[in-house]
Amino acid sequence: CGADQDGQPVPFRPDREVQPAFAYRGRSWRFSPFSRPAGVLSDRAIEGEFTVKRLKRLDIEKHFSNGRPRVNARVIVDHIGGDLVRFAELMRVFERGDRRVQQYAAWPVSLVAESHPELIKPYLGKLIGYLERSDVHNAVKRSVTRLLQFVELPKRLHGRVFSSCLDLVLEPSEPIAVRCFALTAAERIA
Repeated sequence: CGADQDGQPVPFRPDREVQPAFAYRGRSWRFSPFSRPAGVLSDRAIEGEFTVKRLKRLDIEKHFSNGRPRVNARVIVDHIGGDLVRFAELMRVFERGDRRVQQYAAWPVSLVAESHPELIKPYLGKLIGYLERSDVHNAVKRSVTRLLQFVELPKRLHGRVFSSCLDLVLEPSEPIAVRCFALTAAERIA
């Protein structure tokens, strides 16, 4: 992400976006919104050679409405990091959003669970319930079975997860990815 004055690497902070100062070389320090070059986030240079702009609170549900799920998933995962409150907001959007938003939110839930498995533990019962329902989109099933590979499950959920995963594996109409993730999750329990 860059270096400080001593040449030491600066740790990445997900609540900030960083732009190299060379984006400003040879240009005025003040830009109108129309003359600012693409990728330059601020019209002031802060912290030496980098331009830093703080991110405002991310409206997760609104973020899913622009239809770029891969880009949005990374932005949201970086925004959440290991923060329990931000993850709770993502889970609220996942559980209460419409069908399209739920599909888009399922992937970041899976990615956050991979990097911070302790955040997902309070929601495991609800997530396993999505595997048992037939009206859930394949993207949701795929993400839930994917995250089950990374989370240490409590003993009380082993039977439910194993049964749900075997049902998915034995169902020929399920997509291959769902069946593979379910097989891996079931194998971890057995």
